[in-house]
Amino acid sequence: MDMVLPNLETLGTTTFAKSGITVFNAPKLSTIQNDENLNNSSFSFCTNLREVLLPYATQIGSNGFYGCSSLNSIHIPNAK
Repeated sequence: MDMVLPNLETLGTTTFAKSGITVFNAPKLSTIQNDENLNNSSFSFCTNLREVLLPYATQIGSNGFYGCSSLNSIHIPNAK
């Protein structure tokens, strides 16, 4: 299941954890858990997730994609 959320600007803790998404595209997402960090297991154990597009996010926390065994493409051009 592709998840395209063109107007999403904020993402909370474990929002998509263990979901069946395959592609996540949120072109306006800039705040993840109130600080622009992809952390707190936002996508943990999304074993079908293959591609992530987050053009405005700036950081990825250590557990943001934990257990995403199919992930092969992450597009986060502003990551530090």
